[in-house]
Formats: sequence, C-alpha cells, structure tokens
Amino acid sequence: MDPPTVELHQNPSNFVTVHFTFRTTAKIQQAGQSMRQFTLQFTATGNTVVVPQIQNNQVVLTLNANQTSITELQVTSSAGGGLPPVILNLLQGPQFFAILNAFVRALTPLVASPPLLSTQFSHTEHADFKDSGVSLFDWFTIYVSASRVVARPLEKAITVALDFAGLTQGDFNQLVDLISIRGNGIVYYRTVYQTTSLSSPPILQRVSEPVGSQIAFVLNMDVVSQIIATQVSPRIAGTKIKKIEVAGVDKMVVLNWISLGYSQFDKPLRGREDGLRLHFNVTALGFDGNGDAYIQPYLQTWDGPTNFLQPDSWRMYVALVDVDLGFWADFVLGLFEFVFHVLSFIGLFLSMWNTSFLEFASHFVQSVQNGIDQADAGNIGAGAQGQLQGSANSATLPSPWSSPLPNTTFPRWDGMMHYMSFTAESIDAGIKTWINWDDAKEQPAAVISPEAWSASDRHPIQIALKLRNDLAKMAGNNLMLSWQVTRNDTGAIVANPILRYDAGPANGPVLYHHSEELYTVNAFTVSCVATITLGSQVGEIWSGQQVLTIADILDRSHGFVEWGPHWVVFVAPDSTPDKPNYWQHIRNSRIHRTAVAARCKMLKVKAEANAVVIATRANKRNFAPLRYRDDLGFPWEDLLRHRKALCEYCFFGGPDKLAPRPQEDWYEPMPDVYGVGLGFGVKPHA
Repeated sequence: MDPPTVELHQNPSNFVTVHFTFRTTAKIQQAGQSMRQFTLQFTATGNTVVVPQIQNNQVVLTLNANQTSITELQVTSSAGGGLPPVILNLLQGPQFFAILNAFVRALTPLVASPPLLSTQFSHTEHADFKDSGVSLFDWFTIYVSASRVVARPLEKAITVALDFAGLTQGDFNQLVDLISIRGNGIVYYRTVYQTTSLSSPPILQRVSEPVGSQIAFVLNMDVVSQIIATQVSPRIAGTKIKKIEVAGVDKMVVLNWISLGYSQFDKPLRGREDGLRLHFNVTALGFDGNGDAYIQPYLQTWDGPTNFLQPDSWRMYVALVDVDLGFWADFVLGLFEFVFHVLSFIGLFLSMWNTSFLEFASHFVQSVQNGIDQADAGNIGAGAQGQLQGSANSATLPSPWSSPLPNTTFPRWDGMMHYMSFTAESIDAGIKTWINWDDAKEQPAAVISPEAWSASDRHPIQIALKLRNDLAKMAGNNLMLSWQVTRNDTGAIVANPILRYDAGPANGPVLYHHSEELYTVNAFTVSCVATITLGSQVGEIWSGQQVLTIADILDRSHGFVEWGPHWVVFVAPDSTPDKPNYWQHIRNSRIHRTAVAARCKMLKVKAEANAVVIATRANKRNFAPLRYRDDLGFPWEDLLRHRKALCEYCFFGGPDKLAPRPQEDWYEPMPDVYGVGLGFGVKPHA
C-alpha cells in the first residue's frame, strides 16, 4: 500500500476524499485452465473523516480509518497479462468492496498534520517586590483547557477550532478558511541596513496582514481579556508593590487591578498605530493612578551584502509607556517591576502554538530592575520606555524550527512565523511550514540489516527488518515476516522462519556463520515478505531481498598461508654512525593459519598491509604476496616435530603452549559467544 493522498473540498457532510493504492501478487485459476500469476494494482477512492487527535497535549489531525467508505475501485494488472473479464468483475464487485472496506477500516489512524496547538496551558507567575518586602511564590496562576476540538474541511484547507472551558462556545458553521481570507490586522517590520544602529529604537514600517501561510492561527482577544479579568486581576489585587516613607511612617503603593486588550495609540511623529495595551491601577497616599504600556510585535529583516545578512527574526517593541502619575510620581517607580511581571503571562497563549513571550518578559524584568531608578521622576513614562526598548530589541520570538511529525522520524518539517498582529477581535498569526528538502528524497519502504558482516566477528548474525514508519503503522499488530536465507555459493536454504514484525529488533533469523556448515560462505541472499491478515485474506505489503556479505581480508577456503621469499635488512654488529653497515638476506615467513579464531597479530598486520599495497601502489617492488596452501606437507599429528616451520601463535596459541589448537578451521575457543536461544539458523558445530 502506498501512502494515501487526500483531497479537501467543502461539503455538507464534512468528508474528505482519500485515495488508496494497493499492490499485490495473486495466483488465479479458472475452471479447465492452468494457474496464472498476476501483479495487481487496486486504486480505491473513498470518503473519510478528519479527526483532531490529542498527542502529548497537542492537537494533530488524523484520518479516521474506522469511518472510511470506499466509493470507487479500479483494478489493473501490471504483470501477467490482462485479467479475464469474469475475474475483473469479481474484483470490482460488491463482495470485494466489502473486503477492501474492512481492510481500510482496520488501519490505525494516519497522522496528517504537524502539531497545531496545545489543548491545555497552566502557568504560575512568581513575584518579588524588593521595595515593599513582598515575595510571592504563587502570585497568580493561569489555567485554560479545551472543552471541545473540532475540524472542518474547506476548499484545499482544514480549519481546526478549540473551545476553552468556561470561556467560549463557538459556532462550528461559522468556521472559515483562515489561510485564504485576509485578516484586518497590521504587520510591522524593521529592515536593518549597514548604517542602522541596533541600539536605537526601531523605526517600524507597516503592511496589511498577508495571506498564504500554510497554518493560520487566531486567538480571540475577548478570551485574553476575560482570563486577565477573571484569573489574574482578582488574584493580584491588593499586592503591595512599593514602600513609601512619609514623615517617618511607612506607606504602601498598592496594586488594585489590571486589564489587557487591543488598543490604538498615538506614536510621536508616526500617527496612530495598534498594539496590545496593558492597563494598571494603583493607590498611593490615598490617591489612585493609572498607567498603560503598549506592545507591538515586528519582523526584523536584513538588507546588505551577503556577509552582513542574518536570519529574519520576530521581536517585541515597547512602543509607548503612558503613566498618569500626578504629584506622587516619585513614589511609584517600583510599579514597573509589576508591569513586566504581568507581561510574562502573554506567553501562555502564544506558546500554545510554539511561540513564547517568556524570554521577552524576562528581559523586561531585568531591564526594569537595572535601569528604572535612573529615570527622571517628572518624565517617568519616556524614561521607562527608553530603558525598556533596548531590552525589547534584544528579545526574540522563537526561531525557525525543524522537526518531524508526532511519532515519526522522517521527514522533518521546517517552519517559521509568517506574520503576527493584534486586532480588536484577535491575536492573528500565520506559520509557513514545508518538508525539509534534505529529507525530500524518497526513502526506502524497508531496510534489511545488516548489509555486511566482518568474518572476524564470530558472534551470530542477527538479521532484522525495519519498515518505513507509515507502512509499519498501517499494518498494526498482525504484521508477519516470512524469511528465507540462502547461500550464494550453492543456493542452499539456510533458514526460513516466519516471525512477528513486532518481535523487537530481533525479528529475523540468526545466522551462525562461524560454524562447520557456513564457515567458508562469503555471501548470503536474504529475502523477506511482509504480510498482514484480515479475516481469511493474507495480503503482502512489502517484499525484497538483500545480499549479506561476509567481509574478510584472507581467503578462508584455504587453511594455511605464508609469504616470501623477501629481502630482510638489519643493522650489522659492527655498524657505527660514521660507518653504517647493514646485512641482508632472503627470508620466508613461517606457515600461518587462516582460521578466524587462530590468526596471529602478525598475520593480520601483513594481510592488511598487502590489501593497502594492492589497492594503492602501482609499483609493487619488494612486495611479498600471500601464498595459500591447503596442506602442511605432513600429517596434523606431526605438528610438534615441525614446530619450527609453524607460527607459534596460529598453531599453539603461543611459544609457551604445548598442545596445538583444534584442527578444524571453524573451531570456537569460547563457545559462549553463541549465547542461548538466539533464534532460527544453523547451529554451531558440536
């Protein structure tokens, strides 16, 4: 089965059209005729339902196979010739329709989108007002949870909506296509040139909210205001944020209430602009005072030579701080610490779709603590704004991301925020997302491992199959693997078990290659067929084969090896630095064993050196090739009499050993290397 494709069209039943392609091999026999084999392709079209599903507290879209109905079916033969009409009619008839519908409905839900947004959010804000001596671990807590999640297919788009418990009760029929209908917000941006001073307040330009994002997000502004009014403002009322000494008596500046929402404001030399307005009310010395801070998101882009450019990033700007202080202005400098504690809560909402203001808020708080006392009391609003802008300029919204869909490892989806704006109705944002082009190349449907094995690794070979994630998920728990392993030298079958795919990494046969039967085999052909069963029907979803090579630097088909003659040069006893003298003579090596468990270190070094020379050196002068032999020229029982001609390590295990090693080349000095109960395959020689 190929990955399904989906068509999105607006319709009264809110169905989506889904296309499935199945391939299988069938043997068909008609009465009085011989058996014929066909390779069949089934192209099915049906209706299904897109269901929002919660995974790790985030909403993703899935295709609900349980509610899928096949409406059209075409059967073609790609191998074996044309199908007889009676067979074609049978395969496209109602009985086979029922079988195919049952198969599709048995599939697991298929993930169809990246993570879209969170269904719950909880955040507790701490506060520490040093001027008043007040420290609160739980100053206020915001908690929102989704009471309903719905999805509506539209023309080439899907709209997903959440109702928040106790806050909203939306109308499903009012859902619109957010990616094609332009919002009424304003998007601000700043272009950085080589002459731009990054420490100066940004001069923002403006454009209308664009269209064309792959994902569009809208958060109702009334919901934001309600949360502040019901969950934040009552909790922080009465907070003592600053201590004032009057005539030797301590008085407190007390926070009364706050609100948050959209507002337009007048920016000097710029006219009216819009942003998010945080309003607060405090009492000091019996008088009330009010203040407002206006915040704007903006995109910072770069223009100039290549070595000057930096990635685009979204940032926050404190556009205006307006404080109605009256005659007690010099007593309420500390209230700005409160203002920017509260700002951190904004991150709660935007973090629901992978965007967070918390870094921005922490910059604000630190900036206030470090610089607000330097502001002039008579011009505290402008002074605070100036102190905060530098921090806001360095505070960024999340960078572009790259990650796969939930429960998958491939491909990665890249993305970044396309636009963001505050309007009287909502907080609007758009996200662009696309498949990472490094991952765009087609991946194999399945991989048989390993592809190669070193002959010097005497452990059994554990063969396994890893299906592509979509195929594995589609098959569910009844996926079976039929294996066959054959020798490439003789074609004999070595192993042919049938195992469950979910048996873990060890879902294939075990080859005891270091055994009498398989010791000299240099390659195996590993074949596998993956099938699933539905009722009495068995269907193939993948088949393939791979050659497993046993890599070796020596020829194991010969039991012994030597090299030479070759010149050996060494320093003579009478040699001096002033009169060097060298002796040389022709030498033959001792006889070594090619048996994997017996090879000495010198033989391994020589074999590796020869392999390098053969591969890289055209001039092979003074090169002593290996000479293989199948016998020693004397019986194995006479080893001790001919010990001087033999490698002490290959034949005896060292010059201090008296008993020779076993004669069989496949001998194993450590039988436990095979373990116990590792699976199917040829057992080691007893």
